[in-house]
Order: sequence, then C-alpha cells, then structure tokens
Amino acid sequence: VLTIELPASDPRTPALDMQRTGEWEPAAIFVDRPVTVLVVDDQELVARTVGRMLERDGHEVRFASDGLQAIEVYCASQDRPDVLLLDIDMPRMGGEECYHRLRQIDPKVRILFMTGQPDESKDEALLRGGALAGLRKPLDGNSLRVALSEALS
Repeated sequence: VLTIELPASDPRTPALDMQRTGEWEPAAIFVDRPVTVLVVDDQELVARTVGRMLERDGHEVRFASDGLQAIEVYCASQDRPDVLLLDIDMPRMGGEECYHRLRQIDPKVRILFMTGQPDESKDEALLRGGALAGLRKPLDGNSLRVALSEALS
C-alpha cells in the first residue's frame, strides 16, 4: 500500500488552468473574500460543475433550476446572494425574463449570464440593461474568476 500525503491548497491562492491552447497560464486574481453565488441552470451537471469551480475558490454556492426558482431563492433569503450566474435558456422561466424580474425587485442585483447559444444581439441587450458579463458555455475557471472579480469590483 502506497500512501501519498499532499498539503491542502488554499482556495485563495491562484490556481493554474489549462487554456484551450494547451499551455498553462496563471489563473486570474481571485475575489479577495468569499461570496455567495446563486447558480441558475436547468442542466444539473452544468450547475454542479460550475458550483464546484466556485467552491474550490472558497465561495458559497446555492442552486436554482430555472428562473422562477431563482426568484424564490433570491427573495426568500435575508442573506441574499452577492452574484447570480444565470443561464439564458431554461424551461418554465428563461434567464432573460428572470433577469428583468430580478432587476425590478432589486435594481442593484449583480447578474452574470451564461449561455451555450451564440446570440450576440441578446447578449448586448442584457449588458445594456445592467447585466455585468456574458459567459459562453462550457465555462473555464479563468473566465469565471475574471467575470466574478469584475462583478464585485
């Protein structure tokens, strides 16, 4: 039996992400404090994968599977999430409608949106309306860290 013990990593220490070029590059600077992120996606595998990325960086993650549930979670909590990571294409209530309703509830809500569909006109409209960034699926750690850092700065 071979046992290997490694030191635990500090989630605030920049990690390395493999870029699509195949070269290793240092990750973006982390947010300097743990934050709460509500990940809203109807695809559980996507939501859990993004949640693990955020948790590795020391953040608290909550989940919702569609826009209606996101509004419920956001409004029900006295300790509201710092940022919402909102998928655009979902059943029941899509991300675009959820985004507009949340902005009515709280004009200061911080929303990052993500999509697997290339629709630049929709992206631009959401950004003009106050969304902080648009991310393309599949997300990579660096893009997520940069968008989160910018949303909280």
